[in-house]
Amino acid sequence: MNWQEPIDIYCERIDTSFWAEPINALTNLAFIIASLLAFRMYKKEGVSSYPFIFLASLVFIIGVGSFLFHTYANVWSGLADTIPIWSFVVFYVMFSIRIIFNASWFKTARIMIIVFALAYLGFTLSQSDSTGEVPLNGSIQYAPALFFMVFFAVALYLKRANLSKYAFYAVGIFLVSLMFRTADIEFCGSLSIGTHFMWHVLNAVMLYFLLYIMLLAIVQNNKKLNL
Repeated sequence: MNWQEPIDIYCERIDTSFWAEPINALTNLAFIIASLLAFRMYKKEGVSSYPFIFLASLVFIIGVGSFLFHTYANVWSGLADTIPIWSFVVFYVMFSIRIIFNASWFKTARIMIIVFALAYLGFTLSQSDSTGEVPLNGSIQYAPALFFMVFFAVALYLKRANLSKYAFYAVGIFLVSLMFRTADIEFCGSLSIGTHFMWHVLNAVMLYFLLYIMLLAIVQNNKKLNL
């Protein structure tokens, strides 16, 4: 594998230079800001939770990885972009099952098998076809994430309704951000910067909502334990 092989899949990039995607690169600051705000919120609540620290740190790393991809735009930076994203998905699902829904490790493991299977399916479907075209500009790989977010929101509504509205906000934001990501390449003729930058901004907001849900659940769990 050629780790330096260039990747050009976004409208804004017109050459191989470092700052060929300035807006796509700089809007990754949104993830950094979301992470720092989450840590500020965590400190204010005065709780102790290593899972939350880990998830909030992953959001920070997502911003760094995506910045690297939109500047270096090659194979290794592509991995730096996608690995933190899917790590967040996997670990957020796992911690949600354990912390928010108080499930056993055995039940958690069974659900995680389904998570991995659907994630692999999404990755497979997002690969280019025989003509070299990538379906929906690669956005189909996030179909499993959307599925789990919808399932998560409904489950919260049934089990912990006070947290569910934030999950539905996150679902709505993610749907819109997926539209921007998918439409990016279609706007090259009329909008030179494309629309991918909105994927960054909206996803940062969505991830902040997910972290907020996790923190509220941790705080509520601690209150129950102290009763």
